[in-house]
Amino acid sequence: MNTLDTILNAVANTFIFASILSLIIFTFGRTNSVIYKYGTIQSYLVKIALIVVSLGSLSNLLTLSTPPFTEILLNLGLAGLFTWATYFYYIINCIGKKPNVPIKEQEIIKEWKKIKIGSSWIFSLIAQLLNAAFVFTIYQYTFGNVSLKDLKGKLLILFISILVVQFWNFYAIIKSIKSNNKR
Repeated sequence: MNTLDTILNAVANTFIFASILSLIIFTFGRTNSVIYKYGTIQSYLVKIALIVVSLGSLSNLLTLSTPPFTEILLNLGLAGLFTWATYFYYIINCIGKKPNVPIKEQEIIKEWKKIKIGSSWIFSLIAQLLNAAFVFTIYQYTFGNVSLKDLKGKLLILFISILVVQFWNFYAIIKSIKSNNKR
């Protein structure tokens, strides 16, 4: 039963991570997004909250944790909730679906093209999430039961991996600033 619990938790955390990442892209990847009408503080609070939940689910996925069944049940519920919320947000706010009016395929394609999935800030966000999840995972394994002799090598690997991702993020930010200045 323990293996089934681990698999269920991994599936739930995969859905949570993917749906929240999609929700971040749909919400913050469009210049005409509804979130920007509510001010900078609101948008940052939502973005931070989504990133924290996404980071937690990715860390759970990377460690293949097996929590108590009540937490697995909670994760399954969150997976369903965030998957539905992402779909709902996309249909209502991106496509602009009206009640009792069917959606045309052209509308879906047109709105999908407006989302800047290839933009460097999204790659930067994904890199930051992966970086933070790896840091938490490596930290957990590094400082679990480790001798002082092994600690130096593990900290060097951790430092190099963080440095590589941070350089990528700086490159992405500079590239985004340059592309925004050209508009």
